[in-house]
This record gives sequence, structure tokens and C-alpha cells, in this order.
Amino acid sequence: MYFGIFADKYIPWLASSMEYTSKDFTSLEIKLNPQAKWSDGVPVTAKDVVFTFEGQMKNDKLPYHASFDQFVDSVKAVDDQTVDVKFKIPAPRFKFEVLTEKFDTGIPIVPEHALSKQADVSAYAGGTEILVDGAPMPSLGAAGAVRHDIALDADLLKAGRLPSAALAVSTASATAPAVPVAAPPVASRSAPPVAPPARPVGASPGTPPGTPPGTPRSGSQ
Repeated sequence: MYFGIFADKYIPWLASSMEYTSKDFTSLEIKLNPQAKWSDGVPVTAKDVVFTFEGQMKNDKLPYHASFDQFVDSVKAVDDQTVDVKFKIPAPRFKFEVLTEKFDTGIPIVPEHALSKQADVSAYAGGTEILVDGAPMPSLGAAGAVRHDIALDADLLKAGRLPSAALAVSTASATAPAVPVAAPPVASRSAPPVAPPARPVGASPGTPPGTPPGTPRSGSQ
């Protein structure tokens, strides 16, 4: 889930819903977006969520370990799209503080089918070390590279969560050649215009600027 700070509401994304199922905030049900897939085509399932959460519970090197260790009692995959979380104590803020993406906080879900093959996920530097079919994943810059990101653009379009125009813009920006941007014109360095001299205090409206005080007007008697 995302939290839209300007809309001031939760926005379904990878999760279709995430709700507490007990009045004392000791159980939480997560429903996943059935359209979501990793960029290698593998569906995102409850296994990925369980793997991510249990990793945080067991591995004290991971960023949300302290929160999971304090609050979470168990995590269970009910089915491919449903996860049940049980808490040791009431945890009314856990949904927002830990499980919701906002600003630069919120736990990302990781691919179980890729990272479960790592001997030590804490030592994984990212990029090329993920094993794909027993071999190192190719460089992210290589042709045909398999990235284990969540491929959401097309899936969100199918789910009605991304306007088709936004996907078209995203696709076009990825394929269109770079367009050079003209530099802004350099401001002129010529001297600023000089303001005309002020009319003397007490001078009549027809007195030309710069006329010494007391000078009679042309044609005056």
C-alpha cells in the first residue's frame, strides 16, 4: 500500500487491501493485487510477503528487524493472494509505520524465488548477484537482463490503477531519443536605463524635470 500525502488516504498498489481483523489490533490481513508480477514474469504471491516478513524477524541486519521482533508473532500465507499477520501485542501503528510506503519509509517486498537462493541476503550488494536458474543474473545494463523488480505498469493498467495515457508516456519516454535542450539566452549586460531627474519639490506640473527652483515658466508673467 501507498499513502498519498496530498490525497490523505491509502492507495492500493501491490496490496489490494490491508486491514486489521481484530478490535485489539493484534491481527492483520493483507490481500495482494492478483495482477502484480515481477519483471521476470513470475507472479507476486503471498510467498514473497512471508519471505520478506520472516527475513525481517530473523535477520538483525535488516532495517525493520527491531519492529518485527517487537510486534510480530507469526506470518502465514492463507492462499496465493492472502497473508495473515499475528501480533504479540496491540500494534495499531504497524500498518502505517512499517507496511505502508510513504516518503522514504515503508518496507519493500522482495522476490522469494530469487533471494531464497542467496546464502546471505545481507551480503547481497544488488544488481548482478541474484541467481537465475542457478547462474548469476546478467548485468542490469546488458541486453535481455532479468531484473527482479515489480513490473507494475502494465499490471496496474489491467487493474485500472494506472491511466493508459500514463503508460503511453512511460513507454514513449523509454524509447524516444534524447532531445537537446537549448540553453537559456544570456541576459544583456548593457547598462540599465537612467531614470530622468526628478521635478523640483513645489514646481508646477508644467515645469520640465531638472529646472532649478524659482525659474519662471516659459510664457509666464
